[in-house]
Amino acid sequence: MKRFWEKVQTACDGECWTWNGWRNEKGYGSFYFNGRTTGAHRVSWILAHGEILNGMYVLHRCDNPSCVNPFHLFLGTAKDNTADAIAKGRYPQITATGINRARGERNGQCKLTADEVKSIRESSGTRAQLAIKFNVSESTIRNIKRRRKWAHI
Repeated sequence: MKRFWEKVQTACDGECWTWNGWRNEKGYGSFYFNGRTTGAHRVSWILAHGEILNGMYVLHRCDNPSCVNPFHLFLGTAKDNTADAIAKGRYPQITATGINRARGERNGQCKLTADEVKSIRESSGTRAQLAIKFNVSESTIRNIKRRRKWAHI
């Protein structure tokens, strides 16, 4: 398929072949193929090796999302994809024993401290008053009071 390969900067088989078409924020290329937008690495696999079974992922040996070299690609399940990401150190919050989600103040997007959460739980103020005081939404206040958020405190 000439239209696809025109967007690829090829090199030797052992090197990455870079997708020069549109890429998303994570660096994965996209290509309109068989009536729908598809990952460029998936199109490369199909053109080189044939169809991809439902539920299968196309993974990169090189860990380069813009690479479409069919020799760098392999098929795997969702579990294989996660294991590959862990092995390559892309998900430090995932360990071999499972997900280690950031909690509370260790979460970089957190707006509250543990002391503030305790204060919210002890307060008799309305959700609206507390939301303004702590610069969070009323639903956050509600979820804290019902222990849906910050349950570990």
